[in-house]
Amino acid sequence: MPAGSDRAATLSAKADRQFDRALADNQQSDDYSLLTVLFALVLFFAAVSDRGGREWARIALFVAAVIGLVGGACLLATFPVLV
Repeated sequence: MPAGSDRAATLSAKADRQFDRALADNQQSDDYSLLTVLFALVLFFAAVSDRGGREWARIALFVAAVIGLVGGACLLATFPVLV
């Protein structure tokens, strides 16, 4: 067995663990980014629902904003937080 092969195997296993952790962290980052877009959409729908227009359209946009807000808040509550 060549010299250093045990150390190489140990470092390779460590690199694999760190790569798996990086993939998980990247997915968490993507989840937070999508949630940010969802909350921006909620703000847009709420702002547009305040403008003049047909009553049913204003109500529909406001209801969509409320549903998005509640859904986003529920999703946010399930995300892990490091303290």
